[in-house]
Amino acid sequence: AQQIYEARKRAGVSQPELARRLRTSQAAISRMEAGDQNMTIDIIENIARALGGRFEGHIVLGRKA
Repeated sequence: AQQIYEARKRAGVSQPELARRLRTSQAAISRMEAGDQNMTIDIIENIARALGGRFEGHIVLGRKA
């Protein structure tokens, strides 16, 4: 959630503008940034694209002792 907020700010995009790009409401963007809404990888990827970036999530597994 914090990363979405920070990326949006770095991109210079307002919540209403991001909502318009994603065809959703400003309230939904606010919930996402507050961590009050579950998001799928697809939603995160769409947000990244709407901000002119890309999502590069990955899983890191620790070694068993």
